Amino acid sequence: KHPSIKFLKNETNKGVVYSVNRGIQESTGDYIVFRSADDVSYPGFFEESINMLTKHPEAGICFTDCSFFTDDYKHGTPEHQKWSKEASYLTPMEFARAIRERYLLGCTAMVKASAVHDAGDYVEGLKWSADWFCFLVVAFRQGACYIPKILAGSCVSPNQYAAKGMSSWETQKPVTDCLLH
Repeated sequence: KHPSIKFLKNETNKGVVYSVNRGIQESTGDYIVFRSADDVSYPGFFEESINMLTKHPEAGICFTDCSFFTDDYKHGTPEHQKWSKEASYLTPMEFARAIRERYLLGCTAMVKASAVHDAGDYVEGLKWSADWFCFLVVAFRQGACYIPKILAGSCVSPNQYAAKGMSSWETQKPVTDCLLH
């Protein structure tokens, strides 16, 4: 039905990071969008993100504001990051200064495939922080485009992969150790 979509299935459960890296390696497009089962893209996400990355070829990533929801993705709580008042490109230095007071959510990002490869894909030991780390590496190296609109959403639940992993120091400590080494 959709020849550009390829279904990948591991013979055994290899984990999230392995599976994402496999998807990265198998991808053939110029851009990659990572979505978990509880994330959504709202109308305009793809068009506006591609337009920004085309307008600013030096950027490695484009991200937007997010809506957080519990049950209904159409009725979430908007989270405006206010990186800038209008859609813009942030140089690596501008991004580094601005992130001190903000954060970049993986569910709002479109990344150049080449930038993800240059960053080393996802690091296995970083588990639920692997996307965040990869995207920061990309933005610190190549800069980032930001669109101040709610173009993505994420479900807030204690059952999420990251929420479960970060819920105790016992599970978070190995991730933090990997990040620091």
